[in-house]
Amino acid sequence: MRKNLFYILVSILVFTNISAADGRFIHRNSINNMYYFSGNVDTNGQMAWKKIDGAAKDVALTADGQMICIGMDDAIWYSSGIDANGKANWKKQNGTAATHVAARGNKFMHRNSANYMYVFSGKPDANGQMAWKQIDGAAKSIAIASDGQMMCVGMDDAIYYSSGVDANGKANWKKQNGTAATHVAIGGSNKFMHRNSNSNMYYFSGKPDANGQMAWKQIDGAAKNIALMGDGQILVVGAEASGPLYYSSGLDANGKPNWKGQPGT
Repeated sequence: MRKNLFYILVSILVFTNISAADGRFIHRNSINNMYYFSGNVDTNGQMAWKKIDGAAKDVALTADGQMICIGMDDAIWYSSGIDANGKANWKKQNGTAATHVAARGNKFMHRNSANYMYVFSGKPDANGQMAWKQIDGAAKSIAIASDGQMMCVGMDDAIYYSSGVDANGKANWKKQNGTAATHVAIGGSNKFMHRNSNSNMYYFSGKPDANGQMAWKQIDGAAKNIALMGDGQILVVGAEASGPLYYSSGLDANGKPNWKGQPGT
């Protein structure tokens, strides 16, 4: 975050990836350990993070606690949730190799090293496997909503929006005019967020207009990574070298977030 807006939070480990879904939060650090929090922040805006088993290069979770991650072997791993001891029942997804994952509701998405995108909707089978289907397009960053809306950063660095995938796996991608982004996030079905190469953050709430365009507004702060919930809560990795986490309960009437630094693990 910009020094004139936020204090610097000193942490031992740099946070590199985050995900959030309606009361559940997950992050991984620079040595690929994963940490989980479920519930409301305390009166000081802090979260009691707990380490979970496994190591990952990227992580995503849903509101009911389902998780997918990219393991150190580049395969996708799925868990239906975490038990009382912080154990996740990870199931390796056969034949997968990915670089980025996204999840919301019972919809899951990933992209591979060639930037191709794949989606799965529903519950895994009895063996914990998902029947992934390739969709059209190529992307550097991806996000999906529980109702199937999608957003991605295209190979031209512009943001593209889709209202969903048809029966033939086609997404009606609409290029967002004047955008250039490095990361995108969707919270619920009608909240959207992105950051650009300067770590500036932009937010949109509502439905795109008749031309599929969103009226983006810049919000305070700077971040390396962003996550957004359906009720507007935001979790970001700050732009400082130490990469601390910051949490906001939402935006006020003037579009200002109430950032709270999160202690390192």
